[in-house]
Amino acid sequence: MRASDGRGWSKPGTLPTGNDFLPDTDTQILLKMIAACPPGKIRDIMRACYERKINASIRRIRDLLMRPYSTVREWLWRVHERGLDNISDRKPPGARCMLGPEEIEIVRKTLRQPPTEHGFEQGAWLLRMIAEVITKKLKKHCRPRTLRRLLRRMGFSYVKPRTVPRKSASKMEQEEFMKQCRQLVSEKSAEDYTMLAQDEAGVRLGACGGYGWRFKADGCEVGVGFSTKETRIIGALGPDAVHMKVVDSINAETFIEFLKELRQIYKKFVMFLENLSAHKAVKVSRYIESTDGDVILVYLPKYTPQLNPMEIQWMVLKNMTAQRCFNNAEELAKSIQILIDAGQLLPVKQMDYMIS
Repeated sequence: MRASDGRGWSKPGTLPTGNDFLPDTDTQILLKMIAACPPGKIRDIMRACYERKINASIRRIRDLLMRPYSTVREWLWRVHERGLDNISDRKPPGARCMLGPEEIEIVRKTLRQPPTEHGFEQGAWLLRMIAEVITKKLKKHCRPRTLRRLLRRMGFSYVKPRTVPRKSASKMEQEEFMKQCRQLVSEKSAEDYTMLAQDEAGVRLGACGGYGWRFKADGCEVGVGFSTKETRIIGALGPDAVHMKVVDSINAETFIEFLKELRQIYKKFVMFLENLSAHKAVKVSRYIESTDGDVILVYLPKYTPQLNPMEIQWMVLKNMTAQRCFNNAEELAKSIQILIDAGQLLPVKQMDYMIS
């Protein structure tokens, strides 16, 4: 009589040995399989089968492999009853899914629609709302844990959406713009043009909280002046350098002055910038015409700051100056210049459509 061990196979009293163990398998085949198998559990199982094939006892195999006696015995019984083709562990079947394929498709189509179409006021689906829909449509009750697992299997995730301005250019317009940029960069790079990304930002003089390593005994306090004043900075990101300038205000005159300073560094360049009114002023257009094609301005699609790598550079700069309180704009400008000269404010990698 065979007694089940609870793992899917049964074990009689005496385990066969020699030719009675795996009678259809030769020892030479086992040796070839052991040589081709990488070190690990499968190789140990094959080696145990080979040792049993040559009349080794389970205790001797245990000592050779340094495995528990019960483990070696279970391996040998499993291979003897299932064969070498099923040498690996069987995956447990688990519990049957409470929803069938058709019901899962109904839930998927429902969740692809906004909650407002199903009588909810919230703008995003929550577990209690999904459970209510399943109960109402399918007459089934799901626990939160089961529902989370089911949603992940269906391809859903609990995430916070990225906010996008309503007036932002469509994805099709952005893809078309990137396609044109790749062609422009390819053509102008051959003519020794440098690619630049330009943007403006405001940095407050007052400090703000942020994470950082501090000694516990000294407390965790940062002096804050609660100043709402902002220092205007105009900057440009090149392939290997960051150019920044503190200005009183952002207008056509300051933008032209910044372009003149960049021309002293780069004789010819293509600048990607946003649709600020100062960028499209008549004075700026006249100056661009006077450069005889050495300066080319390429305007990003409307409300698409994510296409401007200079935005990432501003984030790096603000994180570095966030926990300091500056008395005036000159002190802030000096600190930024020190960061640039010391090489601490490294240029971020430009986007693929600007360099590829």
